[in-house]
Amino acid sequence: MYGRVGRSSLLSTQCFLGLLVSLPLVLASNVHDVPTLEAYRMFEYDDKGQQLGSRKSAVNMLAVPASSSSEFGRRVVVADLQDLSAVYVEKLFVERSAGGLLAILPKDIDIENPEQRSKWLEVETALAKMRVNAPVYFAFESNQTQNLKRMLEANPGEVQLSATGLVSPTKASNVQGANFQGWLPGRGGGEESSSSRPIIAIVAHYDTLGVAPELAVGLDSNGSGMIALLQLAKLFSKLYSSKRQQGMYDIVFVLTGAGKSEFTGTKYWLEHTDSRLLDRIEFVLCLDSIGYGDKVYIHTSKQKSKDSVPAVAKLWDVLKSTAEDMNIPLEIVRKKVNLSDFSWEHEQFSRKDILAVTVSRHSTHRADIRSSILDRKLDVQALKKNILFVGNVMAKVVYDLKKPLDVFEGSLSLNSAFLEAWAQELAGTPRMMQYLGPDAIKTIEKAGQLLKEYTAEMTRQMFSLGQEKVFYIGTSKAQISVYSVRPLSFDLLMSLLVFTYLVALLVGIQGRVEAQKTIMSLFQGNNKSLTEFRFIGVPESDHGSDV
Repeated sequence: MYGRVGRSSLLSTQCFLGLLVSLPLVLASNVHDVPTLEAYRMFEYDDKGQQLGSRKSAVNMLAVPASSSSEFGRRVVVADLQDLSAVYVEKLFVERSAGGLLAILPKDIDIENPEQRSKWLEVETALAKMRVNAPVYFAFESNQTQNLKRMLEANPGEVQLSATGLVSPTKASNVQGANFQGWLPGRGGGEESSSSRPIIAIVAHYDTLGVAPELAVGLDSNGSGMIALLQLAKLFSKLYSSKRQQGMYDIVFVLTGAGKSEFTGTKYWLEHTDSRLLDRIEFVLCLDSIGYGDKVYIHTSKQKSKDSVPAVAKLWDVLKSTAEDMNIPLEIVRKKVNLSDFSWEHEQFSRKDILAVTVSRHSTHRADIRSSILDRKLDVQALKKNILFVGNVMAKVVYDLKKPLDVFEGSLSLNSAFLEAWAQELAGTPRMMQYLGPDAIKTIEKAGQLLKEYTAEMTRQMFSLGQEKVFYIGTSKAQISVYSVRPLSFDLLMSLLVFTYLVALLVGIQGRVEAQKTIMSLFQGNNKSLTEFRFIGVPESDHGSDV
């Protein structure tokens, strides 16, 4: 009699325990996952000791739409590009203490849309100059982001985001960069260092900058300058391949790194290049952002009082006459060099008293698109025209031409396929110096190899970036999982209902008194009473001598 009751009690207790243990699994079944989003993290850096950028990367919290009036603390705000403004972003993190931001970018960003471009550039600039104590990510519009927004609209407060596979950020120390110098000797040949011929230098930097390193492809700034330099090296390589066509000038092509870091690569090149070569430079043309526009701006550090100097007057005359020949509007912009903040690459040369200018489509160095993740396109035809302009300026000087030019025709015409191929490669290759990955290094090395192929002598310089501005390297691209979850109140209610049902079931099987003992022993952790209860009426021999 007692034995049968004990075993029945044991069975019911075990059933109760099993159902209780399965309760979390029942509740977990209320979570449904959807495809993950590919998102790009905002950078994190220290500028002269000041901590800026997004200081957190971990994401594991509920999401809310930007239009929500609910609390943003411990919530990731999901916002389309058009929903953001500089003022909104500041309020988001300063006043409403948002737990994070996921900004959805248009799949096909139209940087020529003035209103959209201006609005986003303000947001990007504001973010870059803020200290954000929350994770900030960017994702392109896709089926997954559309599905996420539908979920937020249909079930507010029930969508959770979780970033996986994150690597803790660490300071990027001893960041290395490379300069590539290609030299084409003019008429008479000879060694580079022993020549007495004047030099024309063509310079462009290859690196980029943007608030999200993995999106900083900088196709115009300064992919266009990089492409132009390679195309000009290719054209003049063909011209100078015949001694009869060699000009009275040597031409030096310099592809520099760290242009977005005070033109550190250019500074290093100037400080570590033979002074005899620098002394022979007649003028330098720096190429920066020439992939768009109908107008060309010539930026210079020289004052008008020096326009009468023969070399300066000659350069201005050639630039203006070439622009007139090609019907290109041209404007000369003068700006004093600020030694604590270099705005254009030519300013590093001006610091050494070398005549240099920057050719650009921008009228000012403050054009925010030069350091934006929106810089993802260029106009091949505009780039082609601007390269031809620079090439004609060079040819006029090298060959002392006065009349309209017909040099770059036939076999020497600009190769659109070459420009398009390089534009396509650079569009998929982020090149922010502190975050250069294997693909970016491979692309930069490829450019260096082309300079080696196009010129008589190519040299490489390695240099280190300074520590005034230190970036943190960690996860730049993350997978963010999206979950549909029940609200906490629903979970609590379900837990209470299920527990009540289980208690009622236990009472029905054991009776009220025995059920009460079982429940009390579970919550009191009384292992002894459980053991005694389990073996009521069971012979000791059934359990072995240890019991």
